Amino acid sequence: MGIGLGSILLGWVSQHTGYQVLFTVSAGSVVVSMFIFTVFVRGLLRYQVPAEK
Repeated sequence: MGIGLGSILLGWVSQHTGYQVLFTVSAGSVVVSMFIFTVFVRGLLRYQVPAEK
């Protein structure tokens, strides 16, 4: 779903604004995705139980 909607949205952005804005929006989405991923993974690792030896 993300690939389909992303290509449509980015196609619309490039058509109406140009490639510079297209690449800026793409880079921004990567930064936001990395931030969200880091927050969730850090939260999950905090509550992980260590393995017994």
